[in-house]
Amino acid sequence: MPVFASDLVFTTLYEKHCVKAFERSESTLDAAIERAQQIRRYLRHQVQYLEAGRATASELHASNIRSKGKYWRQVTSNLTCLCCLRSSPDHALPCGHSLCDNCVQMYGHGMVAFEYHYSLAQCVMCHSVSNALARIKPPTCGVRILSIDGGGTRGAVPLEYLKLLQQFLSPEVFLQDFFDVVMGTSSGLSSNSME
Repeated sequence: MPVFASDLVFTTLYEKHCVKAFERSESTLDAAIERAQQIRRYLRHQVQYLEAGRATASELHASNIRSKGKYWRQVTSNLTCLCCLRSSPDHALPCGHSLCDNCVQMYGHGMVAFEYHYSLAQCVMCHSVSNALARIKPPTCGVRILSIDGGGTRGAVPLEYLKLLQQFLSPEVFLQDFFDVVMGTSSGLSSNSME
């Protein structure tokens, strides 16, 4: 059963843009068109691979990214997950690349006994060793809000309370990592930095 009509998809969505892009680097229009046709043939080959059941779409995608690893070392973004080009990145790796939650779940390895914790031994983009740990907020978790208020002399109470909470955590765990939104009024505003 066909996954999708690759030639139709390429002609409709990508061919014009590919030719236009290749016109900047090729000497003639015919050379630009031939380069675009190479992409069409490659896309057709990838779809045939999927249809034959030799790999999943995510495995093909990872293989394509891996084959261009030397180029990805030069490109980073903190606005777009370069792995999927669809989402904002949530997890920064030591190499400078950042991945969204979906890509971490797809290409990371789930940790035994730690649900929604994923290890990334190497970067999907450039293959550099990362040994990164990504913790993803569970889908059942709502927005975590800390609201601090208290004016005048009562402003010391929330600060002491935050200090006590931090003492219960280990030194490597930061209290601010447990909240999505922190707000306050009066003296509570000065404690919003949660230092």
